[in-house]
Amino acid sequence: MNGSSYDLAEREDGFQYDLHMKCDCGAVSSLTQSAYVEGESRARMPCATCGEEIHYGPAVAAIRDEDDAALGSSDLNSFAWYHTSTQPDWPSQKYAEQFAEDVRWTDRPFGPTRESFIASQTSKALHVGTYEAAIENMLRRMDDQDDGASQFYLYRVALRLDSNLLNPGFRDENHEVASDISVHELDEGDLSAVRYLNVREAVGTLSLAIRPRSVAAVQRIAIPLPDLSADIDASAIAAALEETKTVVLERADSVARLGLNLREVNAMALGLRSDRGGVAKKHKAIERRYYAQWRELEEALADRCLPNVGALVRRNFIDAIMQRRTDDVDAFVTQYRSYAALLAHSDLVRARLVTTPWRVVTSGA
Repeated sequence: MNGSSYDLAEREDGFQYDLHMKCDCGAVSSLTQSAYVEGESRARMPCATCGEEIHYGPAVAAIRDEDDAALGSSDLNSFAWYHTSTQPDWPSQKYAEQFAEDVRWTDRPFGPTRESFIASQTSKALHVGTYEAAIENMLRRMDDQDDGASQFYLYRVALRLDSNLLNPGFRDENHEVASDISVHELDEGDLSAVRYLNVREAVGTLSLAIRPRSVAAVQRIAIPLPDLSADIDASAIAAALEETKTVVLERADSVARLGLNLREVNAMALGLRSDRGGVAKKHKAIERRYYAQWRELEEALADRCLPNVGALVRRNFIDAIMQRRTDDVDAFVTQYRSYAALLAHSDLVRARLVTTPWRVVTSGA
């Protein structure tokens, strides 16, 4: 059933947003992403109201827009919500069955039992949020959940929530973790959804934990889009690009000449094995230059591809895209520009998504 249509309102925050931090006095102070990153080692800022020190971070993040229209119960179904997933058919009624099959032969600890782990993981509520939250969630998964090489899909979601069955205000994720909300918890609270403050992605925005049956329909595209890239002046990165190619070749040549595996090289560099001639030491110096040069290239690309993206999001983007890095430097730059377009040209990505047919989701749990 792809003939349905939904007229949904967009909420656009962009990726160049300030963070809001709450003081013990109850007041909220604003912090730029640049200041957040630059001062992160101490993570201290003065309260704009009382002057006392705030130890800033996710634990004291506050809502960015206290007049967010998503605070109104009657409006939630009128908004376009977003989700990123590695599942091409999200939300899938076969998810629980597929998850159980995927972990059936996995040799790892599962808590009390494998069955209880499967039950807890497959009974979780679904999560939707702003476009920015969905993209930042993908970046986090690429960086720290072994999804660096995974194919992702971006979903635009139409909801069918019962406006009378919503939590008042919003749950503060600083005090009540929202990521593990289960359908059972929604049942116990007689809730259609839990509205919560997102402190992990698009920090300070509102997201929803919902039942699968609350998804009315979805539009989907595979991301990144192969024909959409962030703009860049090739001459601006030419020096960093060529230097990276040079050091990649030097490292490959060093590895070939050593004829040793990395464990043996590390043992030599640490003095645990004899390193006659200092070959391992020289190789380690090349390795350091190799990684430093890659970082320089990635920063140069970010300066050109992500001009309107805040420093914190930009850093998270670089950490994520590093997971797709290979020694094919030109291919990496192409991938970098494609992923950067999701942030730099979000309007074009949304426009493409809006033109795709709706898939009506059969009501489930």
